[in-house]
This record gives sequence, C-alpha cells and structure tokens, in this order.
Amino acid sequence: MDTKRVIIAIALSVAVVLAWNYVALKMGWVEQVPHNIAQETTQSERLDSSLASTTDPVRFFAQGESVVIETPLYKATLAVNGGILTSLSLEKYSTSATKEEPFQFIAPQALSFAPLGVLLNTTQTWGGGTWKASHSSLNLQEGEEKTLTLSADINGVQMTREFLFSADSYIIQERTVVHTQETQQMQIGYSLSVGELSTDAKYNVTKVAWDINHSIKTENDIKDLKKGQEATGNIQWIGIMDNYFLAAIAPMQTSSLTMRTKYEGDVFRVALYTPSALSSSSTPAVASTYYYIGPKSPQMLEKAPNELDSSITYGFFAFLSRPLILFLEFIYSFVHNYGIAIIILTCLIKLIFWPLSQKSYASMNKMKQLQPLVQELRDKYKDNKEEMNKAIMNLYKTYKVNPMGGCLPLLIQIPVFFALYEALLNSLSLRHAMFIEYLPFTNIIWLADLSTKDPLYITPIAMGISMFLQQLLTPQTGDPIQRKIMLIMPLVFTVFFLNFPSGLVLYWLSSNVISIIQQWILVRRKS
Repeated sequence: MDTKRVIIAIALSVAVVLAWNYVALKMGWVEQVPHNIAQETTQSERLDSSLASTTDPVRFFAQGESVVIETPLYKATLAVNGGILTSLSLEKYSTSATKEEPFQFIAPQALSFAPLGVLLNTTQTWGGGTWKASHSSLNLQEGEEKTLTLSADINGVQMTREFLFSADSYIIQERTVVHTQETQQMQIGYSLSVGELSTDAKYNVTKVAWDINHSIKTENDIKDLKKGQEATGNIQWIGIMDNYFLAAIAPMQTSSLTMRTKYEGDVFRVALYTPSALSSSSTPAVASTYYYIGPKSPQMLEKAPNELDSSITYGFFAFLSRPLILFLEFIYSFVHNYGIAIIILTCLIKLIFWPLSQKSYASMNKMKQLQPLVQELRDKYKDNKEEMNKAIMNLYKTYKVNPMGGCLPLLIQIPVFFALYEALLNSLSLRHAMFIEYLPFTNIIWLADLSTKDPLYITPIAMGISMFLQQLLTPQTGDPIQRKIMLIMPLVFTVFFLNFPSGLVLYWLSSNVISIIQQWILVRRKS
C-alpha cells in the first residue's frame, strides 16, 4: 500500500463519518425510537389548533400581561397567561458574526405551541382561567437568585408555578403545585418548542436529543420527527439542540417518565410527562423540573443537573477531541486569535508526528527505488497472480522493505484528524471566532467566522493547490494509471471542502503546508 491509497482511505473515511448517522439509522444499526404516535389525537398533540382556531398565538401571548426577567446572561419574557415563554435572548451571543443582535431562542412560529407550557392530564393550562403574577418584572444582578410565582384557578383546579431564576446560570427551576376539588389522578407535563437554531443545515443540524436509561438518543430526520415519537423510561433530560445551543427539560424526579417529540409547522417540540399522582384540595400533586436554555458551554453544563453536559458530543474519538479543545483554548489564551491558535496547534501535532513522517517518507522512497524490479516481476508472472504476489513479497523481504511502512504512520494520524474535526465542529468557542475579518487591502468580509464556510472559497482552493504540491514531492509508487488517477484527488478534496467550516479547512491547509516543508527538508537531505 502507498501514500496515494491512504488519501483514498482518508476521503472514504471522511465520507463515512459524515454519512454515518443517516446510513446507520436507515440500515437499522442504531436503536429506533420504539413508538410512533403519528395517529394519536390527544389534545397534547393538537396544541397549535387549540390556539390557531381562536386567535393569533403571537398576539395572544405577546400583547397580554407579561413579566420581563433580566440577568447578565439573558433577557426573557414570560406571558402571565400560563407562564408561556414568549422570548429569550442571550446577551453574550449574537445572531451572526457581523450582527450585534442577541441570539433569540424563541422564533415567532414557536409561540403557536406555547413554549414552557404545562399540561394537566394532557390538557393545556394556558388560555383559560385567571392568572396572577407575584412580580411584574425581575432584574437580577451578579450572584442573585429571585423567584417568580404564577397562579390560577382553571375550572376549579388551583395551580401554582414557582420559577427560580439565577443571575449566573442558564438554569431555570420550576416547582408546580396542583390542587383539585375532588381527589383524582393528575399527570403534569412540561413542554418546550423552538424553531431552527441554525441556518447551516449541513454541518450544524438542529435536532432533538434525550438521555433515557443513561443512553443518549438523537433524531434529526425531519420525516421521522413529523410522525412524532414517544418513549417511556428513566429520562435525565430531553431537549432541542444544535452544535452550540440547547433548550432542555431536566426533571428532578427522573424515573418512569414519558417523553414525546414532534416537528410541526417548522417548530421542534418536546414534552415530558411525570407519573400520575393523587391530587385533592388538601393534598396537592407536586412536580419539579429544571430548564436549561442557553449555550452548550462546557463550564455551564458541567454545573448543570442530570448530566446535561452529555449533550456535548465529540463522536467516536471524544477521548482525543476533549484534550485537543482544551489545548486549543490554552493556546488562544496567549494569542487571542483562534485562527492563529489552530495553526499553532497544527504545527505542534505535526511536530509530534515528525518521527513517523520521516519513517513514512523513507519507506516510500525505498518502495520507489524498487519499482523497476517490481514491474519486472509483474510482467514475468502476469498470468499467475499468486506467484507474482509471492515474488514481490520476497523482493521486499530481501531488501528489508515493509510495504505497509509508508502508510501505517499516516494511518495512525487519521484518528487525530477526525478528533480535531469533531472538536472544531462542536466547539462553542469557534462560533463567530475571527481569523482574518477582511480580505487584505479590501473591505470585503472574509474569515470573520471560523464556524462557517469561507465565503470567498480562498482557503479550500489553496488547500487543493497545497495537496497537489504535496503529491509532487511525494515519492511516486504504483502503476502509471493509478498515479494519474491520484492527480484528480486534490480537485475532489477541493470540491469536498468548499462548504466545510473554515476552521477545519484552515487546519487541513496548515497541515498540508507543514507537510510540504517537511518533505522538502527530507528531499534536501537525500540529495
């Protein structure tokens, strides 16, 4: 095997990584959600029609009485009518790299499904009864916690929702208390609904995720989500997320819960139902939960309950991705530019693998020197492949050449590439991280956001050119036809990388340039 075949292997491996979720789901290699609720007609699955049939939900909630909650981290608005979350903007995160508008979680269409609405026995609690709020607004300073209480009488059912807000956290705690006139079983359900969290549907997909029986499940297939899904078990959390943000429900009591998900009207919806409990005028049914609505910050989520930090995933090579991200952050603390930090990290990785690269080049050079003899054996035994392979292996043995020596050192580096791929793709730090904001000597925006593609396609084209130059410096082995075919690979990779996040392209380009320098040094030494 030679280095050119390794390039094919890398290309195929990248394709497998990108296509894994889709293929694994279709082929049945991952567990399917056990129950389809497409045909259910409960009121909880018709939340939109109950409002749309009577009024515009946006006006219904937004124009009514509301409570504004302001903290150093976010600004939220709750409709007094039912405690519906009508808006939540993150003060430290903007909509895009070029706009200063705070990131908004609740899209207008999501109001049709009453985010943060509570269901009693699958019946909505908003839109009816007379709701009262303990405060008209809350303003929290650093270190403070404050409570908001909403209460109502809904057709004889006394309901209280107590919210605890913290100035230093994206966690909102709720305690729900329900009194009924007559003793009856009462099930409390919590719901969340948000629109698409990202405009990049290729590398930053909005999806539903949940932790059931300590196993993380995700679903991003819109067709399946439109059908609706349900599962019952020990549920730590359920939420809607992309690479950078999370809106989740994390119940305080996690056993024997029922979760439901659905995609409807361009909105992702999740709901979590507690076990039924007896409720009467003297003995209330009580349930408590946490909400997390904010960025997927490792520092914040590590402090969150119910293992919410498991929502940050780095794929199969997570054991490598996490230290790489930590080291990237360490480098950034000195250079204050993530583009430069990526280049320095790439240099250090190549330096670590320098001995392997030397061995790889030396092995390929020996293979190149033996090509005339190999070709003679192929011509001699062209009608007997078994004898041909045996003779070639004996030739390698005689000259003490390992045919795998050229590619094994490179194969060892592939996990590092995939680990860094996942790390850069899922790192909140890289969102809107700038490298070179404007194209030099112009006012054209260029690499202002390393989490999105290069708008001018300069880096992927440069990457393709560097890959071609790298091939020219690599000792050529294999038959002439194969070598000609391999010349197409830089073009294939260039097309493949056009829409990659520019931070990833920068890493691959930097790696190629350093490899070219390494190979040039090795060529000079041989000459």
